[in-house]
Amino acid sequence: MDSKIFAMLLAAFIFVSCGVDGNSSKGIIGSPLQQESGIFNSYGIETSKVFVVDETTDRLLGIGLSDFAIKHQFELKKKEDEHVTIMDINEKFVIDFSKKHLNIYGLDGGVYDRPFNFQGTPTSAAYNPFTRTMIIQDNLQSVGMMQLAENGSITSSWLGGPQLASGTSIVAGDLDKTGRLVLAMSDETMAVVDVTQSIAQQSWQQTAFSPGLGKVTWVAPDSRNPDLLLVSSSTKIAIINSATKVVVDQKTLDSSSSIRFSSKAGLGHVFTEKAGVVSLYFINSQGAIGVESLAQASLTGLKQSFLSADAASITLLFEVGYRERSVLKMRLSDALVEVEKSIDTTGETSINGSTVFVNFKDPLGALELHSLTSDDVKRLEGYNFDYLRAHN
Repeated sequence: MDSKIFAMLLAAFIFVSCGVDGNSSKGIIGSPLQQESGIFNSYGIETSKVFVVDETTDRLLGIGLSDFAIKHQFELKKKEDEHVTIMDINEKFVIDFSKKHLNIYGLDGGVYDRPFNFQGTPTSAAYNPFTRTMIIQDNLQSVGMMQLAENGSITSSWLGGPQLASGTSIVAGDLDKTGRLVLAMSDETMAVVDVTQSIAQQSWQQTAFSPGLGKVTWVAPDSRNPDLLLVSSSTKIAIINSATKVVVDQKTLDSSSSIRFSSKAGLGHVFTEKAGVVSLYFINSQGAIGVESLAQASLTGLKQSFLSADAASITLLFEVGYRERSVLKMRLSDALVEVEKSIDTTGETSINGSTVFVNFKDPLGALELHSLTSDDVKRLEGYNFDYLRAHN
């Protein structure tokens, strides 16, 4: 048996899914990169495709979610490295990251190479699909900026370091809906970066301001209000207006409250807990901080959360045991549990408001799509068999 196939078969038996922890978006720009492109885009809109890195065959596979069939496939350029992906909101291209490298695959067949040389491994990214602006951060804290054409080709780029001014460095950040890069800095200030001018002048072009929130460690854009971002520090949850550079609204947590979980999936949101009572914070439709009490909820084992674009419901994914994942969907107006579902799987799992996607990491290929509105389960299995037989 081919040694690579044997190694992948062995890995299938020892693989344990770790899920995607919303808190992993603290202290970084954007969100953590992962192997699947996701079943929702960076503004919470559910997609019609998901791209999967297949480690057995070194391919990037595009799966149509309506019929759950392979629609696109690309041979990975850097086959020896671990790969992570992001898909464009218009589904015209997919971006593949690996160690010191990135490729953009246009669904029209074009392939576009990296615009700069990372010395580290890309770990997180912020992508604005409306301005086609991408910010990439690596494990050495380098920050890459790219502006893309509609087909995914790179029109301009710049690679900068994490220090914007003497003695201050980037703690966290994200792109707002207009394309501004909003950063929280180590000296408790914040900065609004003009990405276009920074690329043009090949240096940081920013305006700093002091919001008075302490050290902000998490920044999330709002899909409904283009100038607003939800931010949090250890003691405050606030809304920043990136155009006016002022704090629009804020809530101060008392000493008995703590931030337990933060997520940018769907609408950005923060969970706090006080005396066993869970509260959910987000930006409401009026541009103020919305707060919902989830008295009967528990955050034990929570791995992912997805807040719907209208803030009407929250979907939670829990890791219950080695093989069991539990999904809970709750209506926020009255805390009604609309869906409670258990899934028996050891695969990598991701959620949106209506489906659960599972990648079993099987060498021969095995994916599932579970509906949250019915008992329907779509399966795609064995799609690597013919490829492996033809190439070995």
